[in-house]
Amino acid sequence: MNWQNAIVATLNGVVVGWCCRSRRRNYIPFLFVMPDMQGHGIGARLLNRMEMILELEGADRVLLETPADNVRAVRFYERQGYQILALRTEARSAHEPFMSVHLEKELHPFDGDIGED
Repeated sequence: MNWQNAIVATLNGVVVGWCCRSRRRNYIPFLFVMPDMQGHGIGARLLNRMEMILELEGADRVLLETPADNVRAVRFYERQGYQILALRTEARSAHEPFMSVHLEKELHPFDGDIGED
């Protein structure tokens, strides 16, 4: 993972969460918050900040995916404005199919000038 494309949340100097994006795509492959810190808005803030960065770069949508059996994560993303695009199966092995939910959110890209006041 390239940490130049990541945002890290800390509490009292301890990393409690992070969000990372792909370098050349509007895709967020990782959003993690320590289990005992979940439910305090950290994930929502990290995700929102990453979306703002993408908007400043001109992105009009962002994609992500999560395991289909992680219902809590799917519901979290839906509360953040993401829409389910597809449910996909990827075989890890013949005996362990992996289902993932692919989600998308429409962004509002920045189209002005950033000037000094």
